Amino acid sequence: MNETRLVVILKCLGSEWELHLPQLLQSRTLSKLYLVALGGGTTSPTKELEKLLQASALRKVHEKTPIKKMVISLKIADPMVTKVAFAMALKNLYSSQAEMNLDNMPGVLASAYTLQFSSLFQRCVTVMMAGLTSNNISNFYLASCKYKAEQLTTACEKWLDMNLVPLMGTQISLRKIPKELLHKVLKSPSFPKKCSFLDQNEGHSLMSLFLCLRLHAITKGKNLEDLRHMNFLPDSWLVRVTANHYHALESGGDMVHVTDLTTQAMRFGLLFAQEYTTHSKVIAVYGFFFEIKGIKNDTTSYSFYMQRKRHTDVDFPSSLCEHGIVSLRPERLVKYNISAQTLVDGKWQEFRTNEVTQKFQFIKPSCKSQNHFGAGAKADLGPQWPEADLQSGRPWRI
Repeated sequence: MNETRLVVILKCLGSEWELHLPQLLQSRTLSKLYLVALGGGTTSPTKELEKLLQASALRKVHEKTPIKKMVISLKIADPMVTKVAFAMALKNLYSSQAEMNLDNMPGVLASAYTLQFSSLFQRCVTVMMAGLTSNNISNFYLASCKYKAEQLTTACEKWLDMNLVPLMGTQISLRKIPKELLHKVLKSPSFPKKCSFLDQNEGHSLMSLFLCLRLHAITKGKNLEDLRHMNFLPDSWLVRVTANHYHALESGGDMVHVTDLTTQAMRFGLLFAQEYTTHSKVIAVYGFFFEIKGIKNDTTSYSFYMQRKRHTDVDFPSSLCEHGIVSLRPERLVKYNISAQTLVDGKWQEFRTNEVTQKFQFIKPSCKSQNHFGAGAKADLGPQWPEADLQSGRPWRI
């Protein structure tokens, strides 16, 4: 028998593959199965097969000697080893440069691991490391952990370390990243804990854009904490916002850090659709509650006003004070303006009040501002004390 001819039929995954004996030598798993079928030992299958091949090469055999085929079977329970991936792995027994599809690489890696085909296993690791993208980072990482490919695991961690911030929200979806990988990257020494995205080179060009944000309008501690964990905005910005809120609370609601109504007001708004007859929105500012309300007078006329609300009012939204503070001060001095935008004959028009300073109490009429007419509303609660800058329309935009 000439062992370099087709001598072994491998039954696996519902198919049969004919293999040459020299190629079997590259797979420790197949080598063991072959030696067991011959009735030999398996303590050192590589050495035993090498001896067998050397002996067969020296043996003189007549060319017409019939080929004796041997059948071996391999059962694979790993769902990662698909028939396509396994066939690709067997192809690499004959050609170390066989072309491989990147999408099938986790399956080929699993097949190489099952076959104990070390050269193919290392080739898979190399190809996968070079082909890491936001689409395959999760599958490649999970495969690297399952099949103990430490080089690939490290490469996945480094790739996510470099790309998590710049690609998050556009190409990287956090819900698709394995939790253990995300946790490891976020806790790694190389990940910029103190250096936010805007402080890095990639974020410098966006700094002026985010400086326009009215961060002082974020009054909930949980929201500020979420921003801090995102590590997107400079920590100094969030500390300043938190400090200003603290001082305002210590001053009974006086916003002493605010000097310009136009740029520093706390803005809130509502959408007043054509079918509405009334519509309103309530906000909380340092324990005080203010409502912007719109009323449809007729088909072309709307009025908007702001009023102070009690947390005990029947129609008061309980969520606003459920975990917050409530001020019992009987009066609050407020500087505000109300503006409304609406689409008239295809053109946007804006109606705006002047800056108004008013003392709001709990009882009528001092709890309510004057009626202002227009077609839309937007609200700012602001400068030294709350302020409203409201906007609505038919249709209208904020």
